[in-house]
Amino acid sequence: MSNYHKSRVPEGIPMAYRNFIKGPIEALNLTKRGSHTCYRLETTREYLHDKQWKRHDESSTSRNAKIRRWRYGEENRNKLNKTILLVGETGSGKTTLINALVNYMIGVKFEEKVWFEITEEDSEKQSVSQTSAVTVYEVHDVKQLISLTIIDTPGYGDTQGVEHDKTIADSLRELFESYRGIDRIDAVGLVVKASQNRVTDAQRYIFESVLSLFGKDIEDNIVILITHSDGLPPTGALDAIKNADTRCAKHKHGEPIHFLFNNRQNQPHKEHQAKLYKRIWNSGEESAEDLLKFLQRVKGQSLRMTGDVLKQRMQLEAILCDLFTTINLVDEDEKEEERINGIVRENKAKLDNNESFVYIAKETKMKKVPIKDHFKFCYEKAMCCDVCKKNCHFPGCTWVVRLNWCSVMSGNMCTVCGCSYKAHTKEDKLYMPVTEEVEKTNEDLKREIQDVYGKHVDIQENIEKRLTENRQRMSQLLEEAYRGIIDLDEIALHQESLNFHVDFDMLITKLSETGQTEKVLKLKEINDRAPTDKYSSGFRGKFQKTD
Repeated sequence: MSNYHKSRVPEGIPMAYRNFIKGPIEALNLTKRGSHTCYRLETTREYLHDKQWKRHDESSTSRNAKIRRWRYGEENRNKLNKTILLVGETGSGKTTLINALVNYMIGVKFEEKVWFEITEEDSEKQSVSQTSAVTVYEVHDVKQLISLTIIDTPGYGDTQGVEHDKTIADSLRELFESYRGIDRIDAVGLVVKASQNRVTDAQRYIFESVLSLFGKDIEDNIVILITHSDGLPPTGALDAIKNADTRCAKHKHGEPIHFLFNNRQNQPHKEHQAKLYKRIWNSGEESAEDLLKFLQRVKGQSLRMTGDVLKQRMQLEAILCDLFTTINLVDEDEKEEERINGIVRENKAKLDNNESFVYIAKETKMKKVPIKDHFKFCYEKAMCCDVCKKNCHFPGCTWVVRLNWCSVMSGNMCTVCGCSYKAHTKEDKLYMPVTEEVEKTNEDLKREIQDVYGKHVDIQENIEKRLTENRQRMSQLLEEAYRGIIDLDEIALHQESLNFHVDFDMLITKLSETGQTEKVLKLKEINDRAPTDKYSSGFRGKFQKTD
């Protein structure tokens, strides 16, 4: 049952379509009239919530869903299905491109003066969140030998900023991991305008942020879709792609594999322009046919390696968050050690005579604080263990509603801290070291130490012991972070898999302090491959403390 009001077959629909498309065509919705009568295809709509696909309704949860699926026609499992992911900045022409592919799949001809739309970009019902949702369009029950799945990523590069764009990559990740989601990709289409002669910073960021989700096995499936073409060779656009060193499939002579689309198939025109627009229409048909032939010819890629990339990224996120916290603890302990040494020097005579004295001590404890207080440009939530007082998944724990569904949970147990998922909470707070000044006597501190360690120890010895433990923990985490970066660099298609998540400057500084020259050189070599434009800062800002 569709979500749209059933109506009679609209007048003007050619008989061929009435007979061929028996179900959904009966409830097409007229959208606008020009030289061609334009109809919106009726689709069965679902949205992803709590890792489950649910029927679209008028609830706020449905309207604000970040992942949607619109299906046209009845699925035929005997038909080969091909999936293409479209990536491009706002205004690149993706919407018209999607509708052009759908019209080709249905078999619409220029002389029939009809145009079908599966998208709803111009609907007044759309909210801001809907225009930024990832939408999966499925086209079934048509004349072609295959059915087509198109994954659209609208909203990239709009005015909502880089953090907003990152949520789209997170939505793709959730789509790939969900039940009845997407388990393979046949092509990734990078959408650019024919008039471009350079890849902008925004486009570079867009392409890199999505391609960072994939393994290196996807490179031969990446194609360039050139929109607003005048039919002439797109020399400028292709040169821009090559100069930007964009990863994509190439012909034997090195030219990026590309397809031209003019985006004018449904534009109104006057009668004397009919021949010109017919040529435009036919050109679009040829491009769609060539693209579908490529999809049938190319070997689709399982998202298994994509899963490996996502797993490595998740583990690296947890390590870096723990490392950042430990570095802060070491810094605080070093300052406290210096303070205590000063207090001991000032009160040496009293200590020798076992006399009590009062001093101001700084105590550092792990407390929950709002994420925004410590990490700028971060709008995510953290999965924290309230037993260990540890941040087990941050950043990245965004869409999960049930705690045991978090990617760090396995068998209802946390793979980071080892505690049950029930010991965890997910909120916009995380554990951070918080330092407070308290008035103490030497006897107070000694009693506390004795309660903890079961023996009488020196004040300085306690500080040094704690500092040594945290330094050892920092060294361990530095090694784990380094290994995680190397492993991810080996399997990820794009540098942005690391660039989103790693503050290379911090790691290089800490490794340099420990004299690990070879590792420093390796990280510098990886970092030198990173883009340096303003959009590529990505994740780094999350590990920069606010003032």
